[in-house]
Amino acid sequence: GRVSVTDNKITVELAHNETAVIDKLPVGTDYAITETDVPGYTLTWSVSKNGNGQITRTISEEEVTNTFNSATYTPVVEKMLNGVAFNGKLGDGTTGTSFKFTLIQINKDGTVVDDGYKQENVETNGEGAITFAEIKYNTAGTYYYMITEQGVDTDTMDYDTDPVYLKVVVNEALTEATGDYYRVPWTETLNPNKAIFNNT
Repeated sequence: GRVSVTDNKITVELAHNETAVIDKLPVGTDYAITETDVPGYTLTWSVSKNGNGQITRTISEEEVTNTFNSATYTPVVEKMLNGVAFNGKLGDGTTGTSFKFTLIQINKDGTVVDDGYKQENVETNGEGAITFAEIKYNTAGTYYYMITEQGVDTDTMDYDTDPVYLKVVVNEALTEATGDYYRVPWTETLNPNKAIFNNT
């Protein structure tokens, strides 16, 4: 790595798995080691307490470990029939029916992101629940998605064809991702704040 000295302070830039040796320091010298924060990484120390110590006649070592954070978010979607939460049964008691949903990543203007994130044909289970896989984020920022229900109207059911829009905000430290849901993109959030599809 690169080394520079300014005002009796030594600055070392290290890449992954690189080490630095600073020798010929007098016995009894006090030292403090600090690291510049990098968004998305968590710093841990080993060997000594927070990088503070005193040079002895033996070799003094400090080990610093940076752990990369990843924020996650799981879309929340609910299926309803005529305003009632779907429990795996139709109004006449018929079972075995499932409904499918797709989530695709879009830009803020609504255009689809080229090679963007997507989950397709996510089905309700036997109890009517919809379980999307959690989305993993390695970069802070704001992410936009469109959720739609897949289906064709029948003689007995009209599908909810209006999409629900999801905005996920990931903080700089990559420790938190929060989501808001909209019927009209990025205006007023839904209440309750989740994607609800209601077939009639």
